[in-house]
Amino acid sequence: MKEEIRRIMQMVEEGKLSSDEATELMNALNEPPEQTKETEETNRSYMGRSLKIRIKEKDKERVRLNIPIKFVKWVLKTGHGIAQAIPDAKPYIEDIDLNVVMQAIDNHETGKIIDLTTEEGEEITLYIE
Repeated sequence: MKEEIRRIMQMVEEGKLSSDEATELMNALNEPPEQTKETEETNRSYMGRSLKIRIKEKDKERVRLNIPIKFVKWVLKTGHGIAQAIPDAKPYIEDIDLNVVMQAIDNHETGKIIDLTTEEGEEITLYIE
């Protein structure tokens, strides 16, 4: 960074830059790159968020599951086929469009993202908090 400041000062001496332009360049050198800011914002948004899954049957909560968003993304990337191979999970996942879940996560959505009732009367709710 010292070399960059020296070059800026040299350009001012040579009349290639005004003092205002030099100040602006030096301030820009002290700011973190935009990509770093976006990465930090993305990481923070995933840290405290969870996908919450609730399954009720006859007004009785049968499943209450909170999963960190980072883990959800990893699981969804590994494929939908794993869950389909589990016989007990099959009735639940065949009605859920995982693209909706991925889009909600990628767009930093919060709140209820899936709310459905199966033929057996079970209520399945997914939301992000």
